[in-house]
Amino acid sequence: PDGEDLALESGQLQRQLAEAHGAPVDLLHVNRGLFDSMPVSLISLATIAEIGAQAGISAPLDPRRFRPNILVETAGGEPLEESWLEGLLIFGNREDSAALRLNRNDRRCMMVNLEPQNARQTPAVLREIAQNRDNCAGIYGSTERPGSVRVGDVVRLTSISA
Repeated sequence: PDGEDLALESGQLQRQLAEAHGAPVDLLHVNRGLFDSMPVSLISLATIAEIGAQAGISAPLDPRRFRPNILVETAGGEPLEESWLEGLLIFGNREDSAALRLNRNDRRCMMVNLEPQNARQTPAVLREIAQNRDNCAGIYGSTERPGSVRVGDVVRLTSISA
């Protein structure tokens, strides 16, 4: 936060992160990205709300428990993103708008049970996904055209392969 450049391998970086976090931290160097199995995950607010309602959870589920790269709000408030598979989404109407190819459903693990604020478990979330959604919620995609994605972008589905 103070703008100081620190080497990733430095003990000073680890100490500063631990101090900011309030607990010890470990840093891990890997030679690949740390996404689950695809570069981009996308889920709609409607899908998250539907999962919470079907699981019998009265408070809205925090979208962070699904760890999406992109969170969308569908125009009609319907959970539609899984019907967009093999489609191409374009974010905004700019020359630098990103385009995302929607490759496959996002298979879920127990991480969706954890409340982001306190790590309290809510097993009903994954149970609902496993029993009624073939263990999937949201979709994975890959970059078709690099570009920007901005809060408030209108998202257009431009094609679905036959």
